[in-house]
Amino acid sequence: MVTDGGSEYKGKTFEQIAELGVSLIHLPPYRPELKGQVEKLFDLIQKSYKDMLKGKGVIMPDFQERGSHDYRKDAVLTLEEFERIVVRCIIHYNCERVIKTYPYTSEMLESNVKPYANEIWNWKVENDIGTNLISVSSKDLVLTLLPRTNGKFTKYGLKVNRLRYHAEGYKERYLQGGDVIVAYNPDNCNKVWLKEKDGSFVEFSLIESRFEDMSLDSVQDIQQKQKELMKDTIRDNYQSKIELMSFIESVASKPKSTNVQIKDTRAARKSATLKQHKDIGDVIDE
Repeated sequence: MVTDGGSEYKGKTFEQIAELGVSLIHLPPYRPELKGQVEKLFDLIQKSYKDMLKGKGVIMPDFQERGSHDYRKDAVLTLEEFERIVVRCIIHYNCERVIKTYPYTSEMLESNVKPYANEIWNWKVENDIGTNLISVSSKDLVLTLLPRTNGKFTKYGLKVNRLRYHAEGYKERYLQGGDVIVAYNPDNCNKVWLKEKDGSFVEFSLIESRFEDMSLDSVQDIQQKQKELMKDTIRDNYQSKIELMSFIESVASKPKSTNVQIKDTRAARKSATLKQHKDIGDVIDE
């Protein structure tokens, strides 16, 4: 896979695709001659819509010249509408544009392969001719490209992004502990996937049901608010402990009595209890 070195192709997550056997080649910036086929594709796609969108905001070649028209003021399309047009042009380029000079083989002519890019491609895939494809399932592709983070085995399960997960057959690993690499879906925290040393992925399910179907951002927002609440509460708790100690000290600070009776303490305690007791019946009568 040849890229122009853009940031979206240099991220760690995208480069994980190399694990499937794909070779990544990053071309240096500002070298269009190294990727002529791609640049020509851009040229053909733009020609597909520029004439039709003239006067509707599309930028023309003279936009950098002194005194040229400000084409932005002519814009009538939303980003979504423009995207639909570009996608439709790409579909036309691949499925409806006639390739007049393609070097047909006798086998292709016998199979009545139409001179469209997608028809030629599909025929080559079916006949395993020069496509150099890598066999991989959609699930494996998605799991490979998911963002990853460090997880930790604890006695409470697999801990990832401050959440706990569980899978059958891993109780011993929980007790052993240790750090692992885990793939996760930032849009849904229900599951994570442990990446084993052999390259396989093992699915783990969320233990804490209160976070089901929530995005990682939502979960972290709740966790942060809870952390702030606890921080404020602990600060208030310190103050209450100080007040409790002051109260106990004030009650216990009276002079010690010199006439302390240590005999019949049980009877004295019972007598004091009955003195303070208020019968339930009396409360009802009141």
